[in-house]
Amino acid sequence: WYSAADATCYNGFATTINFDFASANVVLPSKVIYDVSYDTTHYGSPAIGDAASCYTEPGGCGYDSLNVGAFSTTPTAGTDDDPAGVFLNSSSAGSYCDSGTGGTGTFRLDTPCWLEDGQGYNPLVQFNATVPETLGACLVDHNVSTKTDTLLSDCTTDQTIVVPNGWTLDGAGYKIIGVDPAGDHFVGAVVQAGAGSDKVSVKNLKVTVMNLIDVCDAGNARLRGILFDGVGGTITNNQVTGIKQGTNSGCQEGNGIDVRNTPYAKGGADLATTITGNVVSGYQKTGILAAGSVAATIKGNSMTGFGPVNFIAQNGIQVSDAASAVVKGNSSTANNYTPASYVSCGFLIYKADGVSASGNNFYGNERNQCNFGKGGGTFNPAP
Repeated sequence: WYSAADATCYNGFATTINFDFASANVVLPSKVIYDVSYDTTHYGSPAIGDAASCYTEPGGCGYDSLNVGAFSTTPTAGTDDDPAGVFLNSSSAGSYCDSGTGGTGTFRLDTPCWLEDGQGYNPLVQFNATVPETLGACLVDHNVSTKTDTLLSDCTTDQTIVVPNGWTLDGAGYKIIGVDPAGDHFVGAVVQAGAGSDKVSVKNLKVTVMNLIDVCDAGNARLRGILFDGVGGTITNNQVTGIKQGTNSGCQEGNGIDVRNTPYAKGGADLATTITGNVVSGYQKTGILAAGSVAATIKGNSMTGFGPVNFIAQNGIQVSDAASAVVKGNSSTANNYTPASYVSCGFLIYKADGVSASGNNFYGNERNQCNFGKGGGTFNPAP
């Protein structure tokens, strides 16, 4: 057909399809991704099959050569915040502009694959719209312009969800649940800040685990809810509950929120981490732990342990191994180890550096506050 607009002949027919949501009384959300699907000879739900008469004709079946395009003009209502963005679901790797490296058979953003300056494929710098993608096992709105992944629903994972360095994970009130993988047990943190020099933020997230078997691990394999290891940033307004194994585990792991950095001795360069407004309960060992070369601001958090138990000595807040901290306006209760051999503390300072505590409410613990070797340094919230 001939287009008078650009004086060009095109092979095939062009048909514009309008979608009228108003007359159908359809209320749309603020952001919409629309797709067009159709059945072909060998693909579809169901595929048409090769018994159709057109299949043996010289021209073949028209639906086997059907292309779909989108106008880049502004919609009648709303704005197109990603006019170059096209989503595709194909079983053919070659149909995707990245040759399928991002996976096939998934509905995902396919264009643009190339930067205008010709530097090549780099999906982390070109997409400015909020785009649904996956973060580990979780579906998120992936917004490159703000470097924010926003959780879209509750999700279950059998391995650590890693937040990319320099990014924010906004839970939006949804939950990430850690479970044992088939034939093995869950190791490490449910959510962890990705390594790097930039800060990471985790906020508005619910974190828990479900029916984990009781296997003791050490080092990086220890169970944690949210872990910042060698990374600074913020952990804000999260609910971290039930980070534990089995029913009455004595494994020395299961920390709700854990921030740490090497070396675990005075003199290291402290990483600043702010932990505010979190609710942590049902942890196996510690509610909030700051250890090593970190400068932690721990404010307005709530910790609740198991109450009187004889299988593990819990602590609500722990600042230890050369960490420094400002601890203010927190509450910590129900940390109580009934045997006389060890002590549970609402707030434990152990071989720490400078620690300032004020306005806290530590109550109903075996000991509300414990100090074993508090250092004489000062709090230094370095970058």
